Amino acid sequence: MTTTAPRLTISSPHLPDRYRRRAHELWASVRLFRPSGEGWGDISIMFGALSILMFWTFGFGIVLGIAALAAGALAIRDSLEASETPSFDALVGILTGFLGIAAGIFFLVAVSSNF
Repeated sequence: MTTTAPRLTISSPHLPDRYRRRAHELWASVRLFRPSGEGWGDISIMFGALSILMFWTFGFGIVLGIAALAAGALAIRDSLEASETPSFDALVGILTGFLGIAAGIFFLVAVSSNF
């Protein structure tokens, strides 16, 4: 017969109070920096605009465009979970992300033909 140790969680009675308090403080500080649905839309626009501006940096604009798409998708997901219409910021961020990716790929193809 094997016995397993109790699983320790933040609300576990086996966890000492000082560790439980510290875990709650850490979790609260992590939640402070998580953007809401509106925050993701703003981040999406920022990454999308940077991807358009940085398309000439050999792939960095493509990476920023992908980040814009991801942030825009998170903004839309958060707004749909809250039963709201998707924000215009998220849609603009996704559009600028696509434009940045397209410009970056076009630049890479144009430059790679010279090598």
